[in-house]
Amino acid sequence: MEDGGERPQPGTGEGTGDQAGWRYLELVYDRGQPAHLRIDGVDLSDGRSAPEVLSQLGRDGWEMVSALRTEYRRVFLFKRQLPEG
Repeated sequence: MEDGGERPQPGTGEGTGDQAGWRYLELVYDRGQPAHLRIDGVDLSDGRSAPEVLSQLGRDGWEMVSALRTEYRRVFLFKRQLPEG
């Protein structure tokens, strides 16, 4: 992702929010009717379930660092080390 303010494409594992050598990503799962998944504010409308997205983020090298649960919402925060260079 460039610094031009572009949003990452869902499922690309790009994330936003660089800080001290890490990139951060937020996954939000709203359990309303219908359920919604968002990565960094971008809706995922490709039919993947929350477990599928969580598994893909892990395969892409993202580490879950925080999880918050309310009655109808789950918020997961991930980090991944920026490439050196």
